[in-house]
Parts: sequence; C-alpha cells; structure tokens
Amino acid sequence: MARLVGTLGFRGFPPFCHERDARWNIGTRRANEGFSMPEHPDEIRLIIPGKPDFLRLARLAAADAGSRAGLTFDDIEDLRIAVDELCHSVMRADGTGMVELIFELGDEGLVVGGAGPPIDPGGESKPSELSRTILAAVVDEHDLDRDGDALHFRLVKRARRR
Repeated sequence: MARLVGTLGFRGFPPFCHERDARWNIGTRRANEGFSMPEHPDEIRLIIPGKPDFLRLARLAAADAGSRAGLTFDDIEDLRIAVDELCHSVMRADGTGMVELIFELGDEGLVVGGAGPPIDPGGESKPSELSRTILAAVVDEHDLDRDGDALHFRLVKRARRR
C-alpha cells in the first residue's frame, strides 16, 4: 500500500487521515464521545446542497430510513420517489442553498420533513400537477407549504404489515 504523504483530499485533510498517518491524530473528540448513542436512532438528519445532482443522497437516506422503519421493498421505492419529488420542489432554480431532511422513524412507519433554501418573495415553486399525482399515489400523506421565506414539506409513509 502506497503511503499518501503530502496528498490532500477533501477540505485539506488526507484521505482516512487518522488511519493512514498518526500525525493527524491530534486528540480531537469524536462526534459521539461523551454522549450515549441510541442503538436505533429515531431521527435521521441530512443536509445536502440544493442542486439536483445531490438528490441521490436524499434517495439513499430515504431507502435506509424506510428499511429501518419496516417498509416493504415496494414501499421503499415509493418513498424514494416521493422524497425526490418533494426535494426537487423546494430547490431553487439556480441550485444555491441547502436542503435539509429529517426522517422520523416510528413503529407505524416514517415521517419525512424537509426545508429548502430561502426563496424570493413571489418566487414560490409548487409541484406540478404530475408531481402531485405521483405523490398522492406513492405516500399516505404529503404537504408542501411556505413558511416565511422558505418552502417546507412533510410526507408520511405507513408501514404495511407483512
């Protein structure tokens, strides 16, 4: 294995820095150090850049959250479609800003909330009629509202008993 000395990766840190080069082990605390981490988290948060290129991350997180919530394979695919549609609805046309997603896992299914970047007054983007039809077909409940200067969404996907 070649040693990566002097090669900088993401944001100036070498790849796998703490594992490949002991100089990077500067005693920083890990994110969960000092805090008890639940074995099965009830909430998953994801923040992605507001560009359609990053919707893949939202769909992957939706699939994982759906699996943890006990959804069937078909329900997970429906959830991925819904998250994609709603995330795209809250993104700005110029691709700036961030989109925040919160997946809340429950015994009966999954609730997904999200918010887009601030938008200009009157610059509100609503899903098309086709998007609304798709959403109605793939999730149990969905909503898209403007709150202040940002668009927020919420969807519910209930687990079907297998």
